[in-house]
Amino acid sequence: MDESGYDKRIGFRRTGWSPILPAYAQDGVVFSQVFRGSTDASVFEDFIKQLLRHCGKWPEPKSVLVIDNASFHHSERIKEICATVGVKLVYLPPYSPDLNPIEEFFSELKAFIRRNWRRYEQRPDQGFASFLEWCVEVVGSRERSATGHFRHAGVVVEDYH
Repeated sequence: MDESGYDKRIGFRRTGWSPILPAYAQDGVVFSQVFRGSTDASVFEDFIKQLLRHCGKWPEPKSVLVIDNASFHHSERIKEICATVGVKLVYLPPYSPDLNPIEEFFSELKAFIRRNWRRYEQRPDQGFASFLEWCVEVVGSRERSATGHFRHAGVVVEDYH
């Protein structure tokens, strides 16, 4: 799980961006949220609360959250919320995007956005957030890619059982 901003310039525009928070599993995106503004502890806590509805209780499937080291990821409140529902938190080592499978997802997502930018330009009335949600849905449903991203990052889910 990680956050990323998507700038409209990715499609060769000059203004606008939207942060996105997806939760990524070996079979694709489990849950995501596109929003305005920056990501902070409050936004992340709300995201976690919604995400946990899609998680299993340890050691069930989707019961481990692998998170990078953004300071607000380490809040005691996040740890409490996850522990209460039986979800295990695993923090990646500092400065290790190569160990985070979602980084490859973000790369694939940005390439998809570039290739499909005209779709947004033809229907700007639907909004950039809706366009991003569609992109995440399409790219996030590619189970084969997700499995490869986890394998490439060296993340073996069974290691956490």
